[in-house]
Amino acid sequence: IKLFNYYEKIVTQRGELLYVVTMQKIWLWGLLLGGFWPTLGMADIYTVQGVEATISSKSATAIPREKALDEAVKKGFSQLLRKLTPPTVWPRHAWLMSEISPEAALEKITIVQEETVPQYKVVADLTFKRNMVREILAKHGVPFSETESATLLLIPVYEIGAAQILWEETNPWRKVLQQNVLQKGILNFTLPAGDMTEVTRLTPQMAVLGAADVLNSMAKGYNAQATVVARAQVKQQGMYGTLVVQANWYLPDEHEKFAPVVIEQPLTAFGINEDVLAETAQKMYQKLESTWRQVGMVAADKPARLYARYSASSAKEINTFEKQLNSMAAIFQVAPKLISYAEQVYEVDYFGNITSLQEQLTNLGYQLTREGALWRVHKVEKLENFEPQPVFGSTLPTVSTMPVESPY
Repeated sequence: IKLFNYYEKIVTQRGELLYVVTMQKIWLWGLLLGGFWPTLGMADIYTVQGVEATISSKSATAIPREKALDEAVKKGFSQLLRKLTPPTVWPRHAWLMSEISPEAALEKITIVQEETVPQYKVVADLTFKRNMVREILAKHGVPFSETESATLLLIPVYEIGAAQILWEETNPWRKVLQQNVLQKGILNFTLPAGDMTEVTRLTPQMAVLGAADVLNSMAKGYNAQATVVARAQVKQQGMYGTLVVQANWYLPDEHEKFAPVVIEQPLTAFGINEDVLAETAQKMYQKLESTWRQVGMVAADKPARLYARYSASSAKEINTFEKQLNSMAAIFQVAPKLISYAEQVYEVDYFGNITSLQEQLTNLGYQLTREGALWRVHKVEKLENFEPQPVFGSTLPTVSTMPVESPY
């Protein structure tokens, strides 16, 4: 404390360093309170390292360096979205990148490596604006997690009948995991070396039963945050059998528990092979990553809902309208609630806000207005010089470009 007060006094006299000391003070109190400051490393989550871009040095469209940096920023922003959001919303990333340009979201770029021959190549670390990215994701109902990347020790146990394999070179499960899940995404797995010390400390039976003290001790030696025992069993069930994989978590904090991941893969007449193991490994990784992300999930993936009336003159028009609704990026799902000759009522689940939805409908030739407790969708005719509005903009159409409502 005395040392800190001394630094605070010195730096106060040198005003340009006051902000640094303020951060040191926060960090110091975090240590004193036993890890109180969980978001200190949050900036690292919004940093994408080692983004590479290569451009031909003969490019005449732009200076190769500038073009390569532009490409690196777009590539890095795409990687950031994949790091923050679960795989279920990855198809919506192109939509999000139309709302916030990667260049606008960029906070800092650090060039790590640069080459000019035989072609221009740049490797850069990119830091994006946390508040801006968070605001966009939350605004459009996109779930995201600020859980930091982690390294996990992966223990691969393979069983056929009564035989249990762990450390043997003939373990096919270890080989497939090494090829399919190491350094894959937010979770980076490392496999134990399998030296004599580890072989004598941990048997397959101990791994399956869950010798937590041994597993946590091994994880510490690999600088891993946790251990996952991935047990793959080939069971004779039915005509061809089943591959059952159960992945159990072992974390240093005994009070923190994650549910096991269980995957059952029916086998065909071809039996167990590398392709089946690889497909199961991918599924296991996705479920493990989803579990890890839930710890720091910031926003729930719950779209908003409204009920909309629409009047169509034919079944063909109804079909066209439903297809157009379902094609919209902001639409989660559309469910018909009432279909009659005079009127149709739809339950519409959508992401984002109502203004965004209205603008997207306008671009498709419809107008959305409130009608009592429900909403009304009108088919409209565009003026000859009508230009679609930005999908995510907040600017309303001007009088000269406002669509005119049809008699329908």
